[in-house]
Amino acid sequence: MEYKFVKTESKGAYAIVNINPTQGFNLLTREMMAEIVSAVEAYDRDETVKVIILCGNDKSFCYGIDMQEFNSEINNLPALWDTYRDLFVRFNRVKKLLIAQAAGYSIGFGIEIMLNCDIVIAAESLCLGIPEASLGIIPGLGLSKTLEKVIGKGKAMDMMLCGRAMIAEEAESVGLVSRIVPLKELAHETEKTALKIAELPLATIIAIKENITSLAKAEYESGIDETVERKRIIAASPEFHEYLSILGGTGV
Repeated sequence: MEYKFVKTESKGAYAIVNINPTQGFNLLTREMMAEIVSAVEAYDRDETVKVIILCGNDKSFCYGIDMQEFNSEINNLPALWDTYRDLFVRFNRVKKLLIAQAAGYSIGFGIEIMLNCDIVIAAESLCLGIPEASLGIIPGLGLSKTLEKVIGKGKAMDMMLCGRAMIAEEAESVGLVSRIVPLKELAHETEKTALKIAELPLATIIAIKENITSLAKAEYESGIDETVERKRIIAASPEFHEYLSILGGTGV
């Protein structure tokens, strides 16, 4: 299948899905997210593939939602959230092992994509940020519950309400990142890891993933539904639109 926003490559027992490699910071749109999910699902159905690597480029894993799309949908945000909800639920249900190869910026929905992967191998340049509150909206979809569970309420609130960035070293120390490697070794280390895991029987890989993530997956989908409903309430409130007008009428 031909894609506009992702590049795919099969390497036998593992495959690579590269998020929009030609764009500098990988701004996420519905169409791009749909292609990411479609590509990952295609490899999930491929009996020859055991592990899927998801990567961006050296500048950015994913820089979060494209503000042009957000601005164009400002009067129809519930439909936008519903589309993303369905796509993230599908992504969350992938059975094969997902490895995120992350460098540079991972912002907003970019963090959510990254944390929906099972292993995160990061470059020292990785920087995480959650700026959605500055736009008057709740961050992510199931991201709030995921972060609170992994890094605790205090750090999660600090990142979400104060916009505090988190660099790779801290992300590893709190369990958001599996390991850190130098940028020049990132692709090699990720593929070496994928190849090592792919030596195992597929049934074993899937069973271990399901044992570890089954409860988290259910909690994540519950968190998505709760967050989407809260996003609907915010989008309908006069305060939200008044806040946007203070920002310049578009939320930028």
